[in-house]
Amino acid sequence: AALRGLPVDQALATAIQSAPMDELSPIGDVRGSAEYRLDAAREIVVRAVLDAAGYPSSDKAVAA
Repeated sequence: AALRGLPVDQALATAIQSAPMDELSPIGDVRGSAEYRLDAAREIVVRAVLDAAGYPSSDKAVAA
């Protein structure tokens, strides 16, 4: 909800990276830590938003 109404651009992608994702509670295991999985989920959301807006995709949508 905090991101609703923002223009779809690189600034939104950056905002997504720092937005709380309280709905997600990934588990950590031998294939990846919970932090890694949360970072991956954020990246997937960023890519989906930018793709839906017609922005070209890249290897990583937002530089860490």
